[in-house]
Amino acid sequence: MKRTVFTFLFLILLFPNLVAQSTDIPSTIEYINKVIKENTRYFGYQSNPNDHFKSKKYDQRCFSDYYDRISLSSDGNFTIIRTITFRDCTDPIDNENFYTSDVQNFHHEDISRGLTSLKDVTIVLKAKNSKKIFSYFEATSEYKLWEFRNSYDAERCFNAFSHLLRLLDNDSRYARNDNDPFAPDNYKISQSPKTVEHVSSKYNYSISAPPNFKESASDRTNIDTKLVDLATGASIIIHVSKRLPEEIGMTGHSYSADYFKTIYKNEGYNIIVLKEDKTTVAGQPAFKMVLDHPVDNRLRVLEYSFFKGSYAFVLTCTSEKSSFNTYEEIFRQAAISMKFY
Repeated sequence: MKRTVFTFLFLILLFPNLVAQSTDIPSTIEYINKVIKENTRYFGYQSNPNDHFKSKKYDQRCFSDYYDRISLSSDGNFTIIRTITFRDCTDPIDNENFYTSDVQNFHHEDISRGLTSLKDVTIVLKAKNSKKIFSYFEATSEYKLWEFRNSYDAERCFNAFSHLLRLLDNDSRYARNDNDPFAPDNYKISQSPKTVEHVSSKYNYSISAPPNFKESASDRTNIDTKLVDLATGASIIIHVSKRLPEEIGMTGHSYSADYFKTIYKNEGYNIIVLKEDKTTVAGQPAFKMVLDHPVDNRLRVLEYSFFKGSYAFVLTCTSEKSSFNTYEEIFRQAAISMKFY
């Protein structure tokens, strides 16, 4: 019976590796803003800066620096906010005075993933299909997000912004709320999302997952199938092992949350089970539970335990907590799709 515990503890070591290079949406935005602020730019000589200043002297002379930051609304709209700070002013009272203004506003679905990095130090956002979605003085299809001091910082921000767009494209919470009744997406016949079937010839089963989940090799014992969303680290893993003698005659419905809590507690882990249910996977009685990862607090796990013939199966689906609500239905559909031949 302890094999399931060892399976989970073994996967504990595996999961952090899957997400070590991944960050959620808020953390990615924070990282982008940090890199941009580290590359504060010289704005120029300001004459007649008017009522932005405390002294309000209209013959004031100052120099200024500026940096941008991005924010994201709950409906997926980006706003680029510029902060201008003044220095070396004629009237010292106005030194370090600043003001902010919105310089761009656009929806992430309008941004092409083919954004470019020009001369290795400038990131340019491009609109899909050359639409003119950016506006300052006049509408345009491209916008220079930032110019960096060196190519290393430009690449850091470029990679992070590309990653952010992938996360947003895969998160339905940030989909455009289009109220246009004539928009094609509002009246087209809905279709099930495309999935890819993965077959295990060793244990004669198949399981389907969205195409962004790629098969990944594993050198871990008894991991038969490992599917990973490379953009976020979310994973679908099937662990297969021989039934233990004491498991003969058991089904997945023999398990309970209290049983797992006790077993893990004996191993030094306190698990928090958020949901539990007795269900079926591939026609086999299965025990399902959703729990917070006992080691990495960023992760949430959906796990199915069941038996087939002389083998015990554990289907473990994991994502960061911040995106679990999105992935939970994907994980559930993967479990529903599993079948034996």
